[in-house]
Amino acid sequence: MLVNLRDHLRQSGPCTLSEIAAHLDVEPGTAEGLLEVLVRRGDASREPFASHCGGCAGACSGVCGLQNLAIYRAKRDSQSSA
Repeated sequence: MLVNLRDHLRQSGPCTLSEIAAHLDVEPGTAEGLLEVLVRRGDASREPFASHCGGCAGACSGVCGLQNLAIYRAKRDSQSSA
């Protein structure tokens, strides 16, 4: 499953946790655990998604969930095998 996930990230480009969970047909928590393994091994990176939607007028209440959104992407220079 790690190989499938790594290859998917390499082919698809940056993905959110929900996109990855849907691709693998697993719960988001399971996908997050797999992603953590790839991040620790250096096969992927987790980047916070910085966006100012303007809906909160600068006082983010967290209702929309954007403050916790992260993007995962493959590190293309990695030669590790999963």
